Amino acid sequence: MKEYAISLEYKEWLTELYQFTPIFSFHQFCHFLALFYQELWNDVIDIDAYLNVYADTGNSSMASLHSVKSYDAKEMEQFHNTYHYEQLYMDHIRSGNVEGLKNFFSNAFSIQAGQLADNTLRQAKNILIVSVTLATRCAIEGGLDIESAYQLSDVYIQESEKLQNAEALYQLQYNMLLDFTRRVAQAQIPHDATSDIYKCIQYIKQHTNQAISTSDMAAYIGKSRSHLSRCFKKELGFGMNEFIMRCKLEEARSLLTYTDKSLSEISSYLCFSSQSYFQNVFKKKFGVTPNEYRRRPYRQRIE
Repeated sequence: MKEYAISLEYKEWLTELYQFTPIFSFHQFCHFLALFYQELWNDVIDIDAYLNVYADTGNSSMASLHSVKSYDAKEMEQFHNTYHYEQLYMDHIRSGNVEGLKNFFSNAFSIQAGQLADNTLRQAKNILIVSVTLATRCAIEGGLDIESAYQLSDVYIQESEKLQNAEALYQLQYNMLLDFTRRVAQAQIPHDATSDIYKCIQYIKQHTNQAISTSDMAAYIGKSRSHLSRCFKKELGFGMNEFIMRCKLEEARSLLTYTDKSLSEISSYLCFSSQSYFQNVFKKKFGVTPNEYRRRPYRQRIE
């Protein structure tokens, strides 16, 4: 509004407009245009040909720039050496090895990263974004549910853009890697889990705010309840209802740590039958009541 000199009297109207306007990528928008064209004229068009979405303009300029960069790097003997280190710390994230990751970063080593920007601050932000991207993929491979991983990625990238100090960005990057690793440790999925069980795990983790039953999961997968329960227990070593409860309690612990929502709000959000029941199962799982857990020092809650 400031950029286009729009009067503040339209603020509420514009806010409502943008909140209810669906967001689409440019490529999706082009497909919509092609669909409208087909409906109007009963003719199918190639969006690449008509709208120049993915035009092959050649890459001679990039090839030339790459050659110059490679020449200069060899002359100055400045080579990337990050791949080996990336593989090491990504293995720790993938396996949920928090102590291993801490030990890895406590060792002194010299990293020669590429130049991703023209200034120190933007360089630090770009490196963090790359690290978040790698950590997200490793965490998903390690068992963290896909939606949680991507949401966590978005949070850290958005937070990094607010910072104006390179040292603060390096600290945020370190905390981000530990955060992903801890979450993987809490949500390990066997690498040999079958497709049906993997789908169940992902669904349960993404719907902790709903009342989920074994019957619901059987309908979702398209298998009988008894068959699915038997397979789940055989592959993971515990029942599906136990896993559903575990996921809800882990979500409750996260909400108690990172939000100020009341116990009644958390209990209702996670679809517990009552607040007292929520408190009882939480204490049975973690040894303390939700309120006692929330009163603990922050570090004790996240370790």
